[in-house]
Amino acid sequence: MEEFERPDRARRAVETAIAAGMAVMRPHEPPRARAREAAAKTGDLPRMSPADLDVLALAVELGGEVLSDDYRIQNVGRALGVPVRASDQRGIREAWEWVPRCTGCRRVLDAPRDDCPVCGSPVRLVKKR
Repeated sequence: MEEFERPDRARRAVETAIAAGMAVMRPHEPPRARAREAAAKTGDLPRMSPADLDVLALAVELGGEVLSDDYRIQNVGRALGVPVRASDQRGIREAWEWVPRCTGCRRVLDAPRDDCPVCGSPVRLVKKR
């Protein structure tokens, strides 16, 4: 529910579904850890919300499918072996891995951070080649 901060149509639709009997669930820790590990491996972890990871963890835990147009959810879902479908878009065609790279000296770093420890330039996540 944290994802629905604004009282918009999406939030009202979820509230209506809950009123009609839809269950709101949280995953157990082992599937959460698995989702975090997969997101870290693909490099998507720094850009994923806790709710994104919980959705994937629940799909692992319940043996379900994820319906999302979010590329990172699709990418990590694929890495987890979770069936993922896009709702309004075509869906991903290939899986990507992301790495942190300095925008100045272009070094690839071991872990995401704001600034390069070598030259001080900003660090961005880029698709691994």
